[in-house]
Amino acid sequence: MSSSAKTILIAHRLPGVRDRFAAALADARHAFVTADNEAGARRAAANHEVPISLALVERLLKAYPAQTAGMKDSGGDWSNTKAFLDAFAGAGFDVFAGSETFLLQNMRHGGRGCISATANVHPGPIARLHDTWQGPDADAQQARLDEIRNTFQKFPMIPALKAAIAHYGRDAAWSAVRPPLVALAPEQAAALVTELDQRRFTMPGLAR
Repeated sequence: MSSSAKTILIAHRLPGVRDRFAAALADARHAFVTADNEAGARRAAANHEVPISLALVERLLKAYPAQTAGMKDSGGDWSNTKAFLDAFAGAGFDVFAGSETFLLQNMRHGGRGCISATANVHPGPIARLHDTWQGPDADAQQARLDEIRNTFQKFPMIPALKAAIAHYGRDAAWSAVRPPLVALAPEQAAALVTELDQRRFTMPGLAR
């Protein structure tokens, strides 16, 4: 680990290890600790993962207020994200939703935005809602984001994102993925593109 590190992402699967690791990093006094609640309550039960808890964040904020920066909640449970917002956002703890599905709700409850896989293919509209979430068309913008997100979620996410880039960028090499992921089958890629086209999805400036 470089002594110049600014932000460390905490996402460990073993009980107790994550808490001790987070505290050790913060104690180094040169790292901002950002937690990723990727497990989520429901996934944790199935995968034996350990979700970030309110108690852990409270302990870190009390012990290392200058080093504890925020978290991304990837669990997909809005009630859990809101619990962190209600508890800590007012104290300057940055909470990011794990997808744009919760972007508007997150902003309205004091959150900082979202960190989302689909931001790789749909960055402009996501950024626009982030910047204009208090505007009169914010709900319509969110509905549009949900349409595109839901389309991608019908397929394995990372292969679907790469298939979209390959199609709209006119570069088939982009469809390749690293093991253990598997690229979309041709019929899956065709179904994805058909639905995206029906929803008037574009990736401006990508095609060469």
